[in-house]
Amino acid sequence: MVRLLRLDCSNPATTRASLAMIFGVDPEEVERQCRGLDVASHPEDPSRSVIASLFGGPVPADELEVVYFHPTRVFPSRRSFSEGLLPLGSLVDVLWADLYDLVGEECDPAAWAEFRTWVERGDVPYPVSEPPNELARTDDALDALEQFRRAAGDVATQRARALYRRVMDYRERMRSPDRWGPGGFLIRAVALGEAAEVMSREQGHPLPIVEDIAAAFAARFHGDLLTAYLRVTRRYLVKFCDVRPAGSALEVAARYLCLAWKIHER
Repeated sequence: MVRLLRLDCSNPATTRASLAMIFGVDPEEVERQCRGLDVASHPEDPSRSVIASLFGGPVPADELEVVYFHPTRVFPSRRSFSEGLLPLGSLVDVLWADLYDLVGEECDPAAWAEFRTWVERGDVPYPVSEPPNELARTDDALDALEQFRRAAGDVATQRARALYRRVMDYRERMRSPDRWGPGGFLIRAVALGEAAEVMSREQGHPLPIVEDIAAAFAARFHGDLLTAYLRVTRRYLVKFCDVRPAGSALEVAARYLCLAWKIHER
């Protein structure tokens, strides 16, 4: 079996080494070329390729072993990643079980099972904000219309709408395998930046589907599942490899390297 070349964008040094190995050139030559190229003059289209400008030839491989970075949160009992990074559809049952362990004192197993059924298939009516079309335009009806609109803007209605959106988001995620992941970032600095942005909230970055479940739990049981989840779980940045087409990954890596050195020179 032929061993694929690896692209690792953990930092500028590993990116430089990867590009040098892939294109068969000296690492110092990669750095010299990148420092001399103005990537702002190369829009992201194939006719203005940064790779072509740097190395003057076609990509020397169809596929590469590409390193990706995946920011996540993990329960302490599962931090070994012994089963690897799984798509959402393969871990949703485990996730529900782990979340129940956090709130077992607030609801019994039967109530939790009924709650999950409600989240996944139950009736969650959307709080409307407009009156029926057949409402007559009489003085009494206009008064009723004004009362209706005021009620539609109250806090309870806003919360009901937020709950509806969360439950619908959960169902849409579960119906869409293309959203199950696991996803990853090619550039480690971007993964850390993304994590820093979403983790800048008071307590950290929950999985979106956990936010959906927690919002529904708060509405049904008036409990704070999200805070319990954030307190128990820990943040991780997982590094993994995948075989990907060479062209687009190399183009992103080359742009990153050029920009990284331009920023460093400022």
